[in-house]
Amino acid sequence: MKYINFSTVLMAGVVLIFTTACKKDKTQPTSPDLTNPATNYATAFFNNNLSNGTQTFTINTGQAQTITAEKGTVVHFNANSFVTANGSPVTGTIQIELVEIYSKSDMILMNKQTVGKTWNGVSPLISGGQFSIVAKQNGQKLKLAPGMNYQIDAPAPNGTTSMMGLFYGQIDGEQLEWSPVDSSFVSGNSGIYSAFPDSTGWVNLDYFMNNSGPLSKLNVQIPSGFTTANTRVFVSIDGSSSMAGIYDVESGIFTSGDYYKLPVGMAVHFIIINLDNNEIHAAVVPAIITTNHLQVVNSLNGYSLTQLDALLDNLP
Repeated sequence: MKYINFSTVLMAGVVLIFTTACKKDKTQPTSPDLTNPATNYATAFFNNNLSNGTQTFTINTGQAQTITAEKGTVVHFNANSFVTANGSPVTGTIQIELVEIYSKSDMILMNKQTVGKTWNGVSPLISGGQFSIVAKQNGQKLKLAPGMNYQIDAPAPNGTTSMMGLFYGQIDGEQLEWSPVDSSFVSGNSGIYSAFPDSTGWVNLDYFMNNSGPLSKLNVQIPSGFTTANTRVFVSIDGSSSMAGIYDVESGIFTSGDYYKLPVGMAVHFIIINLDNNEIHAAVVPAIITTNHLQVVNSLNGYSLTQLDALLDNLP
């Protein structure tokens, strides 16, 4: 991987153009379009939140450029970094669409879990920031030119760790899974992580959680009538920037199966969000993982959009 020292670039007198975001700082839940009876209410809800959290910047491809996002993420691009899908050089201005996710509430509201691929399945990741970085020109997606990378500076207000690595994400259906990058380079200094991805799309600063001891799959039983068309179930690990979706349903029970397991004795919160008839119902339930864990949730409460946001902001 080719690494660029951006401080050297700055000292050389390259002019960096700073752009400003056009979206508000706090991601807010938004209502799905319920005018279509075929709408998957849950999918529409989370897709709307993702769209609402997307910031758009315009940069000039012929110069080194820096963009600063609303939550403090800074991204540096080298001059002439992008080519078209067929490899042709790109000139002029382009748009950078950026999503930055640091909090558990944003992870849940945008349905972006932190699970990493391992040799035998997936395992929980502790996130230092999730990002979607997409470059476009005239509505067409661009890719990095051969040998190019860019720099992400992500705030780490709680300090840095040498365990942090770089992951790239792939979405299958609604499930986002992260793969470690062999050529990753991440450094932490003075409350900031700096990373040098050589790919756009979903990028994550993560490290694997130490899952020692016996593990258990997760089963969540919720009231009848709640299905994958109108409901999503998540598990948040207490004290860590880590959460996962529970997407499969067997005999009316949402289950992680053998796909995702957590250590017996771990403290978590289960989050259930139901969206139907233009209303939001939710439950946040604390639990300690037991062998073959079954969490029974008997009822959900109604929330406004603002109340749901506040509820998720209070997750430990």
